[in-house]
Parts: sequence; C-alpha cells; structure tokens
Amino acid sequence: MTRSGRTASAAALVLLTLLITISGVAAQGTVGQGVSRPANRLLELASQTTWVAPEGVFDLHLRVRGATDDTRLVVRVFGPVSGRGRFDQSVQGENLGTPLRTFSEPLASLPRDVDGAVAVSLPVSATTTPANGLLLNSPGVFPVSVALADASGAELDRFVTHLVRVPAGDSSGAPLAVSLLVPVEAAPAHQPDGSVQFDDAALRRITTTIGALARSPSVPLAVEATPETIDALATRDQQFSTSFVRSLAGALHGRQLLDRTFVNLDLGAWVTPELNPEFARQLAGGSETLTSLLGTRPDARTWVADPTVTPESISTLRFLGVDQFVIPADQLGAPPADDVTFARTFDILDSTGAPVRSVQTDPTLRGRLTETEDPVLNAQLTLADMAVLAFDRPAQARGIVLALPADTEVPVPTLDALLAGLTARAGEPGTGGRAVVSPVTLDDLFTVTDPVPPPGRPTARGTALVRTYTADGSRPLGSFPTELDATRRKVEAYRSMLDPGDGARATPLDQQVLTSGALELAASSRHDYLVDVDQRVEEQFAGVAVPSGQRVTLTGKSGRIPLSLENTLDYPITIQVVLTSEKLEFPEGNTVPVTIDPLSTTRIEVPVETRASGAFPLDVAVASPDGAATLTSTRFTVRSTAISGIGLVLSIGAGLFLLVWWARHFRSTRRDRRLVSSSHPTLRDPSAA
Repeated sequence: MTRSGRTASAAALVLLTLLITISGVAAQGTVGQGVSRPANRLLELASQTTWVAPEGVFDLHLRVRGATDDTRLVVRVFGPVSGRGRFDQSVQGENLGTPLRTFSEPLASLPRDVDGAVAVSLPVSATTTPANGLLLNSPGVFPVSVALADASGAELDRFVTHLVRVPAGDSSGAPLAVSLLVPVEAAPAHQPDGSVQFDDAALRRITTTIGALARSPSVPLAVEATPETIDALATRDQQFSTSFVRSLAGALHGRQLLDRTFVNLDLGAWVTPELNPEFARQLAGGSETLTSLLGTRPDARTWVADPTVTPESISTLRFLGVDQFVIPADQLGAPPADDVTFARTFDILDSTGAPVRSVQTDPTLRGRLTETEDPVLNAQLTLADMAVLAFDRPAQARGIVLALPADTEVPVPTLDALLAGLTARAGEPGTGGRAVVSPVTLDDLFTVTDPVPPPGRPTARGTALVRTYTADGSRPLGSFPTELDATRRKVEAYRSMLDPGDGARATPLDQQVLTSGALELAASSRHDYLVDVDQRVEEQFAGVAVPSGQRVTLTGKSGRIPLSLENTLDYPITIQVVLTSEKLEFPEGNTVPVTIDPLSTTRIEVPVETRASGAFPLDVAVASPDGAATLTSTRFTVRSTAISGIGLVLSIGAGLFLLVWWARHFRSTRRDRRLVSSSHPTLRDPSAA
C-alpha cells in the first residue's frame, strides 16, 4: 500500500472508531427498540470519549465478534441533530440525511488494544481538517452509523451512536444541571418470623448500585435508600462477612442522602389522625436507621413523590419540614406548549392550595439506560441525550433529574460508563472545551434552576409556574390501624420493662412493627407481621412468674404480705406489682415497683392493715411499669385472726350487758322466792296437795 493509501486507511480507521462510539451512544438514546440487531450481536461498544472538545480527540474501542478476513467496517457520519424528536429518529436510523463522510475499511487492517477491542483515535478540529480526522466547526450531536458488512456489501450488524462536540470554552451559556437519583431499595427483607431474606434479583440490583457508587466517588448525586433495606443488608453483612453497608457509607461523602420512612408507605392512606403517631415513628425510625448505619444524617427537606403521595400527604410532609418535591413526570399535567422537554422548577399545590417548589424526573433518560443489549452503548446514549437537551436552550439555566429505575437492574458497565461520562472533561487540557452537563445534588439542582428560594416568588424567570399534580387512589387499610395500635402498645409496654441501657432488645420488634406497614405487603402479610410481634412479646412476658394459690395468715391488725417474684429471662427487668382487696388497706400504696435480676427470684413484703377478721381474697397482678400490659396475675387467700378495735369494743359491751342482765335476773329471782308463803300449795308435799 502506498503512503497516501496508508494515510487514508489510518484516517478511515480513526473516523470509523469515532463513528462506532458515537453510534453506541445513539443507540442508547432510543425510546423504542432502536436499530434492529441480531441476538448474537457482532458489534459492541467497549468504551469511548464522551465529550469531544473543539480541538480534541475522539477515542473509540469496539468489540467485534464473528468477523472474517473479508469483513469490512462501514462508518457514516451525519449532520448534527437538534431536539429530542430528531434525536429519537436518528437512534432509529431514520431521517439522517446525507452523510458528511463515509468510511469503509477491512476490519483486519484496524489495530486492537490489549483487550482485543478495535481501537481508533480520531482528531477533531474546529478550524482545519486534521490529518485522519474531522472538521467540525460548530458544537452539536452528530449521528454516526456503524456497520459490519461482508464482501458483497450486505450488512451483518449495525447500530447508531453520536459524536458530541462541545462548545468552545469562551462561549456563553450554562451547562445542563443533571441530578442523578440513585435508589437503594427492595421489598421488605425482614420476614414475619424475624429472619432476613432478600429476593435474589433485588439483592443483585442493590449490590451492583453500591459498587458503582463506590467506584465513582466524585460524582455529585442523590441517594434514596430505604432504611429497612439498609438495616436488612447490615444484618446480612454480619451473617456472610460482607461489607456492602460500609461501602455505601463511604460512597456518600459529598453526596445527598434523602430522608425516608422506614418502609415505603401508601402515604395517601397513612395521613389520617389515627395513623399520624405511627407515621411520625416511621419517619423517626427511618432517619435513625440511616444515620446510625450510614453515618450520614439524611436531608429532610427533599421528598421524592410516588403515585400514593396525595395533596393531603404533601401538606403533612410540609408541616414536618419538607419544602422540595421531586415528581415523576407521569403524575404531572402537560408542560407549557413552548417547552416540550421541561427542565425547570415549578410549583404544585398541596391540599390547602399552598405552592410547593418541585422538579420532575425525566422518564426518557431513564428508559435509555436499558434500551439496547449493549450496556456501554446505553450509557453513552443517555449522555448524548443530555447533550441534546443542553444544546436546546443553552442560554437558560436548566436542570433534569435522572432517576435510576428502582425495580430494574442497570448493568454494571452502564452505571460505570454513565458515572465516568458525567465527570469526564471536554477534551485534553488546553483544548478549550466547555462543559455541556454538570452533575449536581438535588439541593444544587433547585438552586441552579430557581435561585430564589420559596416562599416568595417572583423568581428569576418571573412568576412561578403552577402545574397540575395527580395521585393514585389510596388502598383501604381495613383493620390494620387497630391491630397496629394494639401491637404498638404491647411493644412499648415491653420496652418500659427494660433497663435504659438495654433498650436495643426492643429494636427488632420496633422494626418488625414498622415493616408491617410496607406498601408492598398484602393485608394478610401485615397481619402476620403483627401476630408474630405479639407472640414474641408474650414470650418475654411469660418470663415473669408468681406463685399461685398461696394462703397468708395475719395475726394482728397490721402485717406484711410476702411475695416471691421469679425472672426466668437472662436480663434484668422492672415490673410493678398491683394488689387489690376489699378487706385490706395498703398504707404505702397498692402498687410496688420491683427490679428483678436475671435468672433469679426476688422476695418482697407489702405492708397491709386488715379491716376485718376472717378469710378473704387478695388479687395480685404483675404489670409493665407503664401499666399498659398485665404479665401475669394470681389470687391469694388471706385469713385474719385479729380483732379490730370496733369489734373489741362491741364484744366488751356485749359482755357487760350480759353480766348486768344476769345479775339483775339473779337478784330478781331470789326476791320472788322470799315473797312466796311456806304454806303455798306449790311448797306443800305433792301427795298432800
């Protein structure tokens, strides 16, 4: 091959590589299925330069399978697209227009990197056409079709990507603020029997996300972690000697952790006077769990809404300190006609008509993360779509929220490429490129897109825009609130029995009660959670015993009732003994607090005063210190042989009365006898009479 031929071939190779990379990005951006590809795809994107400066280099690495000696790589570069509609068409391979350049080279002539991927470097210039490169004198998103063809020219595989050429460093305009919202959540892993069991797919999704966050610690973003999931993951870490929770805690530096209830709730059903106390416990339990396990106190100002968040629950959350909402786009009315791709803050109204500052998620970007079978291509497609939004209105301060799917696994290569692309610089130092996107936390996103904080507004854009917000209907909770209240009282009674430093014993019970309210659970499952808590508390209550059927004899007016209390538990407890009897008085009170050491018996004596003699019952109840639960009870028989003061007076009086009566009767009888004549017939000899 001549020198000129080798030069042309090298240029084609570089351009081809760039085109392949761009092609991968484009394919990721499609909303539909994109360009059709065989199930056993032959082309796959390994990596690429995300942002190309005006005087920069585009590096592309491409995995190729099943190629033969006569396989050719065909790359076509098209003019830039503007607007999402054109971008979607380009991803589908439609309405691309006439190619700016076309390259076709034998695959065997292209170099490969150490991993076996085809490696291409393509210089780009804004002033002159570089050797083996491209002249791109304006910024934009350029579609690139990359195809493998056989010797006859028939396509074997193809995809579309995009080359993103960024503006010059001295150009005006603001980068698009991008807040990545990363969920770390799963259905409840705490089971009704107290065990922890994760769904395999959910566990894989969670650990994949944590690993990606840990590998790219410098990307500002927001993490929405379900406290129940984090607590269950911590338990699993102990069981299997893993460190996912510790890794997540380390990855939160410089990032925003959002506040959550302990589990996902149907907020529309929970915002009622009956459940308000338990809702407050959900928030407090969630915040305490995240703080203790992740070492970061969650931000309570920002709330991510779901279809269960009604205007009434928004009012409740505002009362609790929430003043910023992230709203899914499908819960909002249509944006203004002049802004099809909405990327600004706006207001929604709570149940009182008060405005609440909000931003929306972008479902199109989220869909691109799993659009094709090529994970790296999906990430590059997502980034290219962001560039389209940035170029759409470069003079306006705008921002978007990309919420990763909570129920779909995003592959590791996709997450890694996405996070790397968000922090990549636009070209090498000195090339003069300006950033197209800027990763931020949600707090910063609100500041960038609406610099004047509520409530005031006018804002920087004038009067705040109010958008219509809708929520799904709430599911009835049936008897759950009543059952929940009864179980909660029982748990609190058990907690009152524990030593202040031993309160952690009640934590698993607390968590199971909180878990019972999860949105994902059926009514029968909620009932099972509460029944199990009731049984576990009753088992602890049964650790306290008192003897039954005892008989106590009091020989005086005052005495003491002896009681023996046994603790069969392996930790100390505090209880109160409540005594009740109609014939006894308790000069020091009928309620006696008692602390019993582990695995021991304690004897107490209760001072009493008897009101009467004889046998009568004494009821003895052992209750929790808060009086909310009775642990056990028994009945004693008390026999009093003492005579009370009144009884003694009455007895003496009766005796004196009888003595006086007898004396008078005796004297009366003798007097009567003296008054009778000796010759009275009754005194004669009967026979004589």
